[in-house]
Amino acid sequence: MDVCRTIPAEQRTFNLSFKHYRESIILTHHDIEAACGWLREAEENNWSVSQLRKQIRLDQADKSSTLTIHSLNHAGLYQHINSLYSFVKSCDVDEDAPILDKLEEDARSLIRVIGEKRSARTRELPAGVPATRPEGRSAHTVC
Repeated sequence: MDVCRTIPAEQRTFNLSFKHYRESIILTHHDIEAACGWLREAEENNWSVSQLRKQIRLDQADKSSTLTIHSLNHAGLYQHINSLYSFVKSCDVDEDAPILDKLEEDARSLIRVIGEKRSARTRELPAGVPATRPEGRSAHTVC
């Protein structure tokens, strides 16, 4: 990764380390405008490289939450889940406690919504018809 070729010298004005530049470029998929926006925030907030990385990933996770199931294939959906999983693994329990608390709250809400959807579907079925999922497993089968 050549930061010097990717971001012209006149745009490398932030009082940040080379690693800040490299991470912002990589995580924004070489979107120079977005990378510079993140670098500006990092400088204003005195973020470490780790903090910058976490902020970018959190922002990307927020944006991915607006996707619908119809706009993703299964591989894409699992990629988003895996990205979120990697983000959580990279968090520091103490330093990132507010982020982890929010993610835990959101995960509990997601589990509740899934349960409500399954319960609603089960109530809609005629008596005696087993509740099955698309892949043929019972709605009560644990994955």
